[in-house]
Amino acid sequence: MKDKAGYRFTQDWFSHNIPTWQQLFSDHIGHAPRILEIGSFEGRASVWIIDRLARNHNGGELICIDQWIDYPEAPNVDMAAVNACFEQNIYLAAIRAVSVKVHAIKSESIRALGEMVGSNQMETFDFIYIDGSHRSSGVLVDAVLSFALCKVKGILAFDDYLWKATANPLETPRMGIDFFANAFADKVEAIRYKPLYQVYFQKMAS
Repeated sequence: MKDKAGYRFTQDWFSHNIPTWQQLFSDHIGHAPRILEIGSFEGRASVWIIDRLARNHNGGELICIDQWIDYPEAPNVDMAAVNACFEQNIYLAAIRAVSVKVHAIKSESIRALGEMVGSNQMETFDFIYIDGSHRSSGVLVDAVLSFALCKVKGILAFDDYLWKATANPLETPRMGIDFFANAFADKVEAIRYKPLYQVYFQKMAS
């Protein structure tokens, strides 16, 4: 289904977060920021970020990382169609926001993030949205690498804190997020934390 801007989405897991994101960006995100999104699906959050950067932050950069391959949590989803939807949505957003640099990386997050860490991009991102893996181990790996890439005073945002498809805690993001929060307790400050579906931390020290 197309919305009034011409974007095509089949799911909406993001719009209810917009008021919180608007406040976060107003309070913490300055001129022409670098934003990293891990897990983009059809790009609903991505196009909001692009539009926001163009209208309110005088440009900036968004990097989206996703594999766009079939995964166990959504066995009936055609990920090739999802990828095509993302590409069309991002194309439409980018041509309306020429001041914003947009890059999509089709890769495992551990590989893409590791390459960023190894290519002198540590502490260069203002906002990192972690919404890829739903396994605690995958979320933890993404969180640790994202911490290295995030600027001091930057924001680390996690989706799906309360997501639970099985009784196995290893198959949920929550354990990974909690482990990160505890292990980095002297380096991050919770802005919004449990029992919320999305949780946010500000990096306070390297």
